[in-house]
Amino acid sequence: MQKHILHFFLLSLVLWSCASAPATRHIQSVDLPTQWHEAHLDSTDSQEAWWVSFYNDELGNLISRSLEGNFDLRVAAGRLDEAMGLAKIAGADLLPSAQVSGTAIRQRQNFVGLPIPGSEGGVITSHSSTFSTSLDLSWELDLWGRIRSGKSAALADVSAAYADFEGAKLSLTGRVAQAWFSYLEARDQVELSQATVQSYQNTLDQVEQRFRLGLRGSLDVRLARSNLESARAGLASREQLLGATTRQLEALLGQYPSGTYA
Repeated sequence: MQKHILHFFLLSLVLWSCASAPATRHIQSVDLPTQWHEAHLDSTDSQEAWWVSFYNDELGNLISRSLEGNFDLRVAAGRLDEAMGLAKIAGADLLPSAQVSGTAIRQRQNFVGLPIPGSEGGVITSHSSTFSTSLDLSWELDLWGRIRSGKSAALADVSAAYADFEGAKLSLTGRVAQAWFSYLEARDQVELSQATVQSYQNTLDQVEQRFRLGLRGSLDVRLARSNLESARAGLASREQLLGATTRQLEALLGQYPSGTYA
């Protein structure tokens, strides 16, 4: 019995130690606005003239030239014109068609062998003119919606061709900008490599002069020559990269990739 009382006392003590006072929650009032405002985004500015944010007139001129001379963009524009023409043809059957035709006939008839007084053996002729005009109207009753479905499909093709054209234009401007920045980077790398080669050349000249005076060893001369040749190899590699980026830029502009752009 005492053992049960002791167990009950210990259980009560544990429950009392785990109990806690109820937490007090403080809710702060927040004044919510009656209307939300969002920033206005102009899709035209973000897609068509996004390169203006670089403030580079030469880049803008290159993109304008690419939009006029790029062959891939011309193909996309031709597909759009073709789709628009097919859409016009597909919707033409919904309207009545009229066809007007006209003829004009002029005849000459000779009277030979008739005893007509005053002809003195000559040939009597007569002229006659005949004019006729006809108007034909035709219209197909689109009972099952065949013509309307064809027109809807043609308009969908126009939308798809327009989206392809806009996508090709946006992709072209992005590639021209990327090629332009790559060209600038490669050009700067070539100029830096040329300066490095000149610096190593000056170092070699000084080392050889000091070697002739007996102030430097042959190992220093070999090391200076090795550094110079490594710099020349790096210059050749960067000049090759500059030629590749130049030809890529010229191809995007619709020009022959001769690698002579400057």
